[in-house]
Amino acid sequence: MALAAYEQLRATLHNWRIFLNVSDEETSVTPLLIATKKRHVDIVKELLLANARLDIAGLLKLRVGVEIKRMSPFLCSLLQGYPEIARMLVNSGHDLTEETYLWTNEDVPEFLTLDIEFWLWLQEIISQPSTLMETTRRFLRRSLGFEIAHKIEQVKLPPMLKKYVLSLDFECDF
Repeated sequence: MALAAYEQLRATLHNWRIFLNVSDEETSVTPLLIATKKRHVDIVKELLLANARLDIAGLLKLRVGVEIKRMSPFLCSLLQGYPEIARMLVNSGHDLTEETYLWTNEDVPEFLTLDIEFWLWLQEIISQPSTLMETTRRFLRRSLGFEIAHKIEQVKLPPMLKKYVLSLDFECDF
């Protein structure tokens, strides 16, 4: 993405956070779902840093000849074969318990059967209970919503935990 366009996007997100989770009335498609579908990693990252909701599922048609399906940004990233975005979503607090195919092994997206390293990482994540810090971060990020950086200052928490709540780990090691 051109640097000017990227900076314009950042400014727009900063100025118009009220529209961050707005979706089309008929399809419920959000900016995060569109950016995921189009593999705009930088835009997804900015939306996540702006605390976009991860749980809004929308109706998408991924390819010509494929039926329209309701999906979360996480499922979209799997169906499109974008492990870097899927990992960013998980690290940002996406609730994997909603992704029933991970538990039942039924209707597993084909991509997961092709990328064994990512599948093993995902299985490790779901097989371990979340730590108290991860659960707290996910809860606070969902609860505080927009302008989280300002709102977190009002919460009586140690400074180190506030920093942890605000930080997101986007590193991909595969």
